[in-house]
Amino acid sequence: MKIRVKFMSFLSNITETSGYMVQVPCKTVEDVLDHLFEQFPQLKQELFDSSGELDYIYQIVLNGNRVLYPADKQLPVAPGDELVFFAIVGGG
Repeated sequence: MKIRVKFMSFLSNITETSGYMVQVPCKTVEDVLDHLFEQFPQLKQELFDSSGELDYIYQIVLNGNRVLYPADKQLPVAPGDELVFFAIVGGG
């Protein structure tokens, strides 16, 4: 199973890569996240706030559709899927 993962913006600095291929069996978004946190432990600390919720500045997108975490953590994944992580940044 290959699931393409993209880390946008400064998340690529944390993971030291902008792209990664998950090649272990994963059935859900949560499985992919668990695998990524094993590979990139600092990613979990960055994405989640102190209460364990996805920090409001981050978005997770599966095949072009926003993942509402944790409500959608059991969404199924399949070979060829793409999971993208990015930060919503603003300024003025």
